[in-house]
Amino acid sequence: MTQNEVDEFFEELARQFIVLDAKQQRQFTRSIESIRLEVLDVLDQYADKDGIIPANKRARALRALDEIEQQLYSTMSLALTAILVETATWTIDKVTKHFARNMSATNRADMVDLVVKEVKLRREKDGLQLDDRLYRLSGDLTDEFRKTVRQSVVHKSPASKVSREIKQVIDDKQWHYQQLSGSESPVTYRKMIGKIAKKSAQVKGVRLHAGVKRSRICVGLSKENRHGLGAGVFLPELDEDIYSPHPRCTSFLTYELTDEEVDG
Repeated sequence: MTQNEVDEFFEELARQFIVLDAKQQRQFTRSIESIRLEVLDVLDQYADKDGIIPANKRARALRALDEIEQQLYSTMSLALTAILVETATWTIDKVTKHFARNMSATNRADMVDLVVKEVKLRREKDGLQLDDRLYRLSGDLTDEFRKTVRQSVVHKSPASKVSREIKQVIDDKQWHYQQLSGSESPVTYRKMIGKIAKKSAQVKGVRLHAGVKRSRICVGLSKENRHGLGAGVFLPELDEDIYSPHPRCTSFLTYELTDEEVDG
């Protein structure tokens, strides 16, 4: 297999991943939107026959939202973990099939688990892990739910209006859902490519290509000759920064074959 053929494969894989990533972002958003019905069910327990929460039940209704916060975190965590597993599995299947790499089902599953675990445990520059971000988002959403409930009691808003306002709270944070899924899934995709490269004697490094957005960081990395292997060529076992250059990064990696492999 020539270097050009390898490049063409990964370029096509990157195009396919953009489609997968967009689908996953929609999927993650839907999982969060489903919590709206749970919120309304909780509030309905404290509403009178006209669908209005009376002032003497406001405190209990607000306390009930504490359970919603934990449920929201669990919903997001499960949904995002499933997305990361899907990405890791999709990537390893595509790459190993193309390069005719034989790998047992157990080894494949172990590598998927390892990559997903590393993605979930990694810390960004702000020191936060994925779990921290999920807790923060679930807390922010629930705080907005509480604010909505307080206002509904003051204004004696009917259930129909509260439902619309809860939906608006969820919709207003859609960018945050897309930011989470649209950052963590691409990191998983790139990290799996790097993991496979480390196990191949025919690959001397991975080359980073600036993605669709062509951010300053990615363009800089694509021109950097860190190890004397050429512009944009990195060592997958050493250069962790190539897996997550910045949030919602669209850069992609290709394999650089060893000189012997190219000559052969």
